[in-house]
Amino acid sequence: MPACRDVNICSGLQDETYLHFGFHIDGERMAKFVKIRLRNAILSTLFLFLVFSGAYADEKLIFCETLIRHGDRTPYAEIKSTKITYKWLQGTGELTPLGMHQEFMLGSELRARYVEKFKLLPPVYQNNTVYALSTDFNRTITSAVCLLAGLYPPGTGPRINDDNPALPFAYQPIPVRTIPNGQKNIINPTSENLEKHGLLLKKYAYTQKAWQDENVKFSADYKRWSKILGVNINSLEDTLIPGDHINCMTIHNVPYPEGLTVDDAKKIVKARNRAAVIRYVSREMTWFMTAGFFSRMMEDFNLAMEGKQHYKFILYSGHDDSLIAVMSSLNAPLEENPPYASHIDFELYKDDLQYRVRVRFNGEPVFLTGDKSRDFCTIEEFINIIKPCIENN
Repeated sequence: MPACRDVNICSGLQDETYLHFGFHIDGERMAKFVKIRLRNAILSTLFLFLVFSGAYADEKLIFCETLIRHGDRTPYAEIKSTKITYKWLQGTGELTPLGMHQEFMLGSELRARYVEKFKLLPPVYQNNTVYALSTDFNRTITSAVCLLAGLYPPGTGPRINDDNPALPFAYQPIPVRTIPNGQKNIINPTSENLEKHGLLLKKYAYTQKAWQDENVKFSADYKRWSKILGVNINSLEDTLIPGDHINCMTIHNVPYPEGLTVDDAKKIVKARNRAAVIRYVSREMTWFMTAGFFSRMMEDFNLAMEGKQHYKFILYSGHDDSLIAVMSSLNAPLEENPPYASHIDFELYKDDLQYRVRVRFNGEPVFLTGDKSRDFCTIEEFINIIKPCIENN
C-alpha cells in the first residue's frame, strides 16, 4: 500500500485519488497532489470571499439618524416616603456629571464612525449638516449638548481670522431644538398626550400575560417592600418610582433605607426594569409610541434618496421609553431597560443597485429580517417592517 496511508492529511483523499486516476500513487506524488488540492481550495474560498465582500464594496453611507437615551440622572420623580428621604443636590430628573461624561464619550464614538471611518460628516462642523432635536427636559437637552461636544470636540470650533478661537478652547456650539410639552412629540408621545397614554397602558400593557406573570412573581414581596420603603406597593406598576430611586442610590453609593438589603434592592430594581420594558411590547403601545418617529424618518430617508436632504446626521434625544418602543417595533424587544446613554443608529446606504438600511443598538447590529448572516435589509424590507406603526396608530 502507498506510504501516504500513514500521513493523516492524505487519508481523506486516498480513495478519491484512486478513483480519479486508476493507478497507484506513491507518497511523494500523493503529498504533491494534496498540496495542489489544498491550494485550489484556498484560492476558491478566497475568490468567493472577495466576490461576496466586493458585492457591497461600492456602497456608501449617505444619511444617519440616531436616537439616544439621556445619560445618568437623578430620580425622575419625587417620592412620598417616610424612609426614602435623600435629597439630590441637582434636583429631580437632572443629568449628573456622570451622565454628561457618558454622552460626551458616546459623541466621541459616533465621531469615530461617522467622521473618521465613513466620512459622512466633515471633520470640522458645517452648518446644516447636523440636526438635533430633544424632548423638553433638562436631562435630554443637556445630553444632546454633551454628545455633540464629543462629535465635534473642543479644538474643532471656529476661529477668528484663522488664528484665535472664537470661543474658549475652540469650542463648537451646535443648535439643539426642543419639542415643548403638549405639542406633537415624535420622540416621546407620552408627553404629548398623557391621558391617551394612560388609557392605552391599562388596555394593552397591564392586560398582557407577560405583565401579569411578572406581577405574580414579585407579589409576595410587595408588602415587605412597602414597609421597608415607606410607600404603598401593590402591583408591578407601583415599583416604577421607588425602583428608580433605589437604582439611582445604588449607582451613586447613597445609603439605602434602614432594613433594605442588597438582594432586595437588586430585586426591586429588576422588577422596576421589567415593568418599564413590558409596557411597550404590545403592538398597540408601539404604534402609539413610534408612529410619528418612523413617519418622520421615512420623510428624511426619501429626501436623502432623492438627493434633497440637507442634513447628513439627525440626532434625537429622548428617554428609555423611546428606545424600548422603537426596538419592540423592529421585532427586537429588549429584555431589560436600556442603560443610560444607549443609542439606536439608523444608517442609510447607497450603491449602484439599491438602498440598504443598517440598524445598530449600542454598537451591535439589529438583524431586522431575522437572518443573522446579513446585518442589513433593503429599503423595501425596512418600509414593510415599520409600515404597521405608521398606518395603524
